Amino acid sequence: MEQELLNKFATELIRVGGEFSLASSKIEILKIVNKILSQKGCNTAVLSSHPFFDSLKEMGKGESGINIFTIEQILSLAGESDYTNLLREKLSQTDAGINYAEYLIAETGSAVVVNTQSEPSYLSLLPEISIIVSKSNRVVKDMSEALNRLRTENLFDSSGCITFITGPSRTADIEKVLITGVHGPKKLYVIVINF
Repeated sequence: MEQELLNKFATELIRVGGEFSLASSKIEILKIVNKILSQKGCNTAVLSSHPFFDSLKEMGKGESGINIFTIEQILSLAGESDYTNLLREKLSQTDAGINYAEYLIAETGSAVVVNTQSEPSYLSLLPEISIIVSKSNRVVKDMSEALNRLRTENLFDSSGCITFITGPSRTADIEKVLITGVHGPKKLYVIVINF
């Protein structure tokens, strides 16, 4: 069942314009992230402070000299009063944001990111490239199951907000013509580690 859900998620993600990669280890995640950043000509990326990334925080520089910062490093530059403004400024100047998704929804190809101070919503919304990482055992069938699990795990209580991400940004407001990347990320990559 887990493999079926994962296949469905990958199919739906690609259908809405995202790209899917499967990793067998955290080392492989690093290789995939570095490949994406290099291919897209990125100079900077910011890594979420989600506990999943604890063993990856020493990345510092990517394989091709890309500067990879953590949210803690940005926090250390600011006092509490100007944290939000500094974060917004830094992330709008960053090429890529790397987040952890608590759940992946197979039915829609959506990633569910629980936003906290260490995983702010700006991280998946402001950089032009959004890279989402999750585990294969976090793929759920549909929105209803995702919401039930978020409730069961009390993740609504620990979050400022929860972001549901389905593909790169898009709008059809202008003459009903679909345009991608007008606001928010122009590219979305989801890397799933097999657990």
